[in-house]
Amino acid sequence: MESEQAKAKLSSNTYDLMFLDYHLRGQATGIDLLNWIREEEREVQTIMLSAQDDRDTVLECIKNDFVDAEAICEAASRPSMRFVTPKTESQQTLSALHRVRDSL
Repeated sequence: MESEQAKAKLSSNTYDLMFLDYHLRGQATGIDLLNWIREEEREVQTIMLSAQDDRDTVLECIKNDFVDAEAICEAASRPSMRFVTPKTESQQTLSALHRVRDSL
């Protein structure tokens, strides 16, 4: 998903928890989107996930660890929290194939 699509969804819907990856489609990064969420004072808890191996990028993501841990606790305690059913192994495989195909 691109940052602009995420912003549009956040502007028109209410979410308790949002998982972000450092890499998004388009020019913006997950950190850029996280900064926008904070600037706009959106009532959504965020967790940054990434498999980065660049030291500076990893350190930038780690700076948010305390906020991420706090977000998990706060969001999980909300009575309106909706939990998603985990994907089966075959669903995860199909999703991975789609990501590879999209990157070609």
